Amino acid sequence: MTSVQNTLGWTLALMLAVGCGETTSSDDTEATDEVVEDTGAMYDCDDGQLDAQNDAEERENATRAARPGVVADASAVPFPDEMVLERTSTVVTADFINHSISVLDLERLMESGGCRDSALVREVKFADELPPAFAVEITADGKRAVIAASAEWLQLAPLIAGDDAAALMEMIGPQAEGGVISVVDIETGEQLAHMPNSGPPMLIAITPDGTRAFTANAQAGTMTVVDLEALEIIDELDVGGNPEVVIVSPDGKYGIVNQATAGTITMFETADPAGTMSDPVNLGTDTSDMAWIEGRPDTIVASLSFKNSAGGDYVVVDVSDPTAPEIIERGPDISGLGILTSVPFVVTPIPGTSAMVMSAAEQGFSEARVSRVDFSVTPSVVEWTTTVPARGITMGIAVDPTGTVGLAGLLGEREMLKINLEDGALDSMHWMDQLGPSYIAIH
Repeated sequence: MTSVQNTLGWTLALMLAVGCGETTSSDDTEATDEVVEDTGAMYDCDDGQLDAQNDAEERENATRAARPGVVADASAVPFPDEMVLERTSTVVTADFINHSISVLDLERLMESGGCRDSALVREVKFADELPPAFAVEITADGKRAVIAASAEWLQLAPLIAGDDAAALMEMIGPQAEGGVISVVDIETGEQLAHMPNSGPPMLIAITPDGTRAFTANAQAGTMTVVDLEALEIIDELDVGGNPEVVIVSPDGKYGIVNQATAGTITMFETADPAGTMSDPVNLGTDTSDMAWIEGRPDTIVASLSFKNSAGGDYVVVDVSDPTAPEIIERGPDISGLGILTSVPFVVTPIPGTSAMVMSAAEQGFSEARVSRVDFSVTPSVVEWTTTVPARGITMGIAVDPTGTVGLAGLLGEREMLKINLEDGALDSMHWMDQLGPSYIAIH
């Protein structure tokens, strides 16, 4: 997905906003931490709308027929009533409309009948004058959450929010230009910093050592560099082309930022982004999410919202030469729906494999499509693809450390989507009374 002014006719050119001011610490901004004890049966977790629909239809997943180059499971199995995970993990969600983040226990979330309330460890509420929490990532040590506070996706409200669009649009009026990058202590809920950013930040990347974070700022055409030890912004680089996504290599040495509307990517060294920016590499069309392939350290996958020149959803890029990345594969059109009708965005690695879980918004944002693609071979193989009738788009899919389950917020629904990464079975749970969550991270 690119910014509204350029992609999919999103010419809504709205002035989105967020409050700017001095960097504030937890002493200046009140944080409301709600700790919920693990009391089990006290929670009445209603099924999500999608789950209820699955029950009514004997929980059959809608799986598209196989096409050349696409391996589709013709008999997708129901989502299991309970998934047993090999390790306990922490989930942090950005709850855009609720003006908060939620810290949850993944094991409790995946229990039979699990939901946000039953799994909630802590809710951290932000001051009303701060922009809403749009995206979140967790440092590798699991101690801190870095939040991109931005009203950026409100530009999509008329397309994805249905009856809620008018209420969302009202949120734009009182806000000023800019954005905020926040840092929160996950264990205590303490709000460590709120750093004003010149443009609304979108997605975030953090180096493995937890010392630096990067945000892509689409409207401003910049990338922000944050020192997570000093809790301050140390640079903001002009990269142009409406950047939405920045990623960091597993070893932390390199980063890549996209230029969505230019259809390009730029590579840099994380220790010196300003001095090492490569020339933009043209991928042929609108670039979106990206990820390094496990087992192929010199190779990334880039999703293409406007499809590639062959009509496909993604490209595989050799980045062994940081100054001159090279396309080595152009993937297929997974859904077979063509440009605009299918809008790919998310690419998330599945740990322990060379596979990715990918998603797209389809049929006028009335369906969400999720696929698993194996990149251990060339050409890559789509192992399964599943669709669900869900309004809106997923901005990210968080995968647990064992590669068992994926979680995604459905922008346009009050649902969290659960994905069985083995076979593509989908389920959902009710989230809040507000739309969202807008983004999810798992440690």
